[in-house]
Amino acid sequence: MALDLRIGADEATDAAEWQHPERYWPALTAATAHLDAPVGVVHLGALRHNALDMARRAAGTPIRIASKSVRVRSVIEALLDEPGYHGVLTYTLAEALWLADTVDDLVVGYPTAERRSIRRLANDPDFGPLVRDVPPDPDQEAASRALQAAAMQRGEWEPYWDNIRQQSAGYANAEISLAAWIRLVHMFRIDLVERIYGVHDGDRSDLHVVMKSLHRWLDDVIAVFAQTFVTTNEQVIARQQAAIRQISTPVLQLRTGLLILPIVGALDRERLEAMRVLLLQGIRDRRARVVVLDVTGVPEVDSVAANQLIAAVVSARMMGAEVIVSGLSAEIAQTLVTIGIDLSQVISAGDLEGGIEMAERMLRDASPAG
Repeated sequence: MALDLRIGADEATDAAEWQHPERYWPALTAATAHLDAPVGVVHLGALRHNALDMARRAAGTPIRIASKSVRVRSVIEALLDEPGYHGVLTYTLAEALWLADTVDDLVVGYPTAERRSIRRLANDPDFGPLVRDVPPDPDQEAASRALQAAAMQRGEWEPYWDNIRQQSAGYANAEISLAAWIRLVHMFRIDLVERIYGVHDGDRSDLHVVMKSLHRWLDDVIAVFAQTFVTTNEQVIARQQAAIRQISTPVLQLRTGLLILPIVGALDRERLEAMRVLLLQGIRDRRARVVVLDVTGVPEVDSVAANQLIAAVVSARMMGAEVIVSGLSAEIAQTLVTIGIDLSQVISAGDLEGGIEMAERMLRDASPAG
């Protein structure tokens, strides 16, 4: 119901009934005696008188209405129609969402008032340590609230989503699963729904619009957060795999001119390419003349991996280093034969010890003193 504060505005202040509390309050008590408590009564003339008086004392400074003190939509809207009043300082985010249909300028002014939610987070098995151990950052919280307000009030969503993506990328390393983060959003959703129902005084269609906006916002938050979270995790896993490949394929210098490259585990294209790069870099940097490539720890290879392995041997020879392949299993040898590789072109040794002995002889034979 729309309120018109101009009703009774022509009433002389000194004759206004609300100026005489000894008569006014008993009259209100009698008028509302048949109603169940609690009951709120607003005298429009008194409200407008006080509103105009505050605007006069503000001397042109805009006044923002605190919904914590005035929690009736029609009263808030009536005050915003008065000169000197601009926007609402809401008590909670739920209240801001409730007022957003008719009020454009909203600021969530009491973010720490959600003490029940904070206690629930502090006791959560996944988020409790994060809440207790991470100190509050008022500047970051203020910046996030400003981005949220700009998105919801002025439609400036992209900076807000960029902020969500940045937070998601940071939280991806917090050892908390994506399922737990989604559960957190749903916990927040339930809390907001309860609060919106608690403060809503509109009709059912109005409530439907508020709820639809709330669910769309939180669904979009989950989508943007999850996409960035998964992408960041994939990047972390890729870096870890690259580091593992490098560690699991070390290029060792046994002595001047002799390198050993022990390979353990399955071989795929990416690992073989990384191995080839490390091998050629080691030959160049250490001026190696013989390399022992030990594949004792490789269970099997397919035709693609076998071709890449031989290509690495050929590349090493082109750089002036002889390559001895040690530890060839019967299965790997059969694969090499099957794809048409002439094993007579591959210098091989039965095991790593034999490969090292063969390499030592090659170095002695190539030495001028030998």
